[in-house]
Amino acid sequence: MAALHVILQYANDSRPDRQAEYDECVRRNLANPQVALVHNLLDENVTVPQTFREHPKYREHPLGRWMTFADAFSFANAQLANEACALINLDIFLDPEANWEEAVGLLDQKLIWCGSRTEFDPAGAAA
Repeated sequence: MAALHVILQYANDSRPDRQAEYDECVRRNLANPQVALVHNLLDENVTVPQTFREHPKYREHPLGRWMTFADAFSFANAQLANEACALINLDIFLDPEANWEEAVGLLDQKLIWCGSRTEFDPAGAAA
């Protein structure tokens, strides 16, 4: 069962390697069985790949500007009340091996979670 809604803002980068990193992270979040939906609070003049737009777990919400924490929290409160949400940078993907359902259950204990980060090289190996 999918446990988390991912909130992010897609962006375009003129550096091909950086754009590839962004796209790989979005692909991994969309493929993660524990992610219910990926919500993109879209800035204007950003081109999102059609493969993302056609993905059944992708949702686009036009924002028209660079997203702030207040924007993300307002969106989550209005659209995803009582759902577990992960606000992440575009260059982050959630570990599909982690037990997110258990982590979501711990939220009832009024805990705040801060994720740690592991760097991966382009071949997918932890660096």
